[in-house]
Amino acid sequence: MPFRLIAGTMIVYTYKTNYMNTFKIDYNNDTVLVEQQDPTHFTVHLVGGDIQLELKEDNEGANHWFKAGTDNATEETSAIGVAIDTYLLKK
Repeated sequence: MPFRLIAGTMIVYTYKTNYMNTFKIDYNNDTVLVEQQDPTHFTVHLVGGDIQLELKEDNEGANHWFKAGTDNATEETSAIGVAIDTYLLKK
């Protein structure tokens, strides 16, 4: 719950996770802003519009990048995922 009203006074609860992280990657000859919400969810701000990416691990331990809410990787999600992985490994 983001806030509670107690006796006419608003008390706002805020919290910060260790995962909210903003950084830039190189993708498709452009510098792209990425926001990491948690270890597996990312918002990628592409020139053509934002996409939500999710990192999933298969039953053999391999990582795959998907548009959030889908179950199939594309060349685009894989390429962006590699760029994100590269950035995070250097961090």
